[in-house]
Amino acid sequence: MPRTRILASGAIDRSRLRRLAAAATVPALTVGWMCPTVRPSAAADGIDPQCLDGRVVCIDKTTHTLRWIVDGETRMTLPVRFGPDRKPTREGAFSIQWKDAEHVSSLTHEPMPWSMFFSGGEAIHYSPDFAENGYDGASSGCVDTADEHATEDLYNATDVGDIVIVYRS
Repeated sequence: MPRTRILASGAIDRSRLRRLAAAATVPALTVGWMCPTVRPSAAADGIDPQCLDGRVVCIDKTTHTLRWIVDGETRMTLPVRFGPDRKPTREGAFSIQWKDAEHVSSLTHEPMPWSMFFSGGEAIHYSPDFAENGYDGASSGCVDTADEHATEDLYNATDVGDIVIVYRS
């Protein structure tokens, strides 16, 4: 790929921004059961304390990180993206209300594989668009993942009723 110059002013036009975005990669997946961790310190890691008890999908909007935590042990970490300012992903404490491995959005008619619905129409799910375009885009309010196999693993690990915490650290 050709180099993309950033002007001395620090300004960048849309064409250069698109080339930079195309060259960027989504952060690597860390799977907890392959890289076991000890109980994290909530303050040190910026993890909401509500995430440390029970079975919790812990989603940090500041770091764009989803953690699957069971009894304080991080089992899986995934990079995620959210809805835009005009349709933001809701923050708060929720639970997985229902799951659908082959869901298709009734609003956008886009596939939402491995959907775990936690707040009305908002779900955690694999996004082909996020996998292809990274953070150059947004969901329609859902929590998008970019690794389909890891999302399937998360889907299989979680149960209806498991807690979902969405917050800013």
